[in-house]
Amino acid sequence: MKKRSLYCAVSSALLLSSTFNVHAVKVQFNIDTKHAVGQFDSFDRRKFITLHSSNTESDWFGNNAQSLNAPNAVPDLMTHFLEDYDVYFGRDTGGMKYQLTQLPEDSAKPGYASAATATTNGGGVKWNYTNITTAQAKTMRKHEGRNSDLIVAAQQHPYYPDGTKIGNQNWSFSQRDTAAEPLGTAMGDYMAQFLQKYFKSGPSDSLGQKRPTYVEVMNEPLFELHDFPHTGYDKESLYDIFRLHNSVADVINANPALNDVKVGGFTVAFPDYEKGSQFFDNWKQRDKAFLDIAGNKMDFISMHLYDFPNFPGGPGGQHQIQYRKGSNMEATLDMVEQYMAYKWGSIKPLVISEYGSQLQGSFGTKWTPQRDWLCLKAMSSMLMSFMERPNY
Repeated sequence: MKKRSLYCAVSSALLLSSTFNVHAVKVQFNIDTKHAVGQFDSFDRRKFITLHSSNTESDWFGNNAQSLNAPNAVPDLMTHFLEDYDVYFGRDTGGMKYQLTQLPEDSAKPGYASAATATTNGGGVKWNYTNITTAQAKTMRKHEGRNSDLIVAAQQHPYYPDGTKIGNQNWSFSQRDTAAEPLGTAMGDYMAQFLQKYFKSGPSDSLGQKRPTYVEVMNEPLFELHDFPHTGYDKESLYDIFRLHNSVADVINANPALNDVKVGGFTVAFPDYEKGSQFFDNWKQRDKAFLDIAGNKMDFISMHLYDFPNFPGGPGGQHQIQYRKGSNMEATLDMVEQYMAYKWGSIKPLVISEYGSQLQGSFGTKWTPQRDWLCLKAMSSMLMSFMERPNY
């Protein structure tokens, strides 16, 4: 959905621009002025023009289940979109989970993914990626260079150690929580195996694709684990969720083969620092607490930022408008940066792995150009703010 929305938004912008009298617009350039933030004085498309996708997704190709067996309007959509618009891949949250569902439990280590099967499966994934000669496989490999800063992330289930069964396998991650095996160690063990065994080991390895650069321990963990747990699930404590990040980071960082991987979190969905039963409780009990509990072991801090231009449930049944772009987002970024500077004397890198506009009031309705415009307006406004922080 994100790929389609972004692509349509660009198309809509081009269409709208053609309806204006361009001769009435005056643009002034000061060619003797350079804008710089720290050491950064140029626009890095690899950092800022990214897509929530990877080069191995089948969604790019027509005549398959993802396209309901219909052909693409553009025969080589991946090449057209990436090269003509100079776009880079950003994030994949599905591949790691799929590979997990293909693994049995380790017979010698209950609650852990089978290391032997992961070695076999990972080797097969690497061989297939490099050697399959279909047109689709060739196109994927052709654009692997745009996958250079890929983010991968785990989801709440079946990763969080609460007894959730993994796919059709009759096992779940270990729930042990001891000094020798802190909560989440088995989850981290699988993630480390995935990173090590399913990707190239280094420049000399001829098989597989480049290893992801960033690993988010869990995508938006508080929403489903703490705030709105599904029926039958307990409400997990913030403390347990945050210290699980430490366990995963410890396992990954203990593997010398993964010293090129950066680990981060907690990938907050709604950084509403000022909210709570007492003013700024959310900041104190969530984001500040995460930095205090797990921040030392994070290589980066990640978050998601969305506008809500038509949120249901307002007075009289009217949709509410809740904008995050602009001053709200600037204050959010200022606050987390300031606390890191206060706590550590430096600011860890920020990864904004999702941003744009959530259109809850439009769910289940037909597409309109306005919907794409609301997405594009949010993305463009937020991007301008991100560009003012290229050093972070």
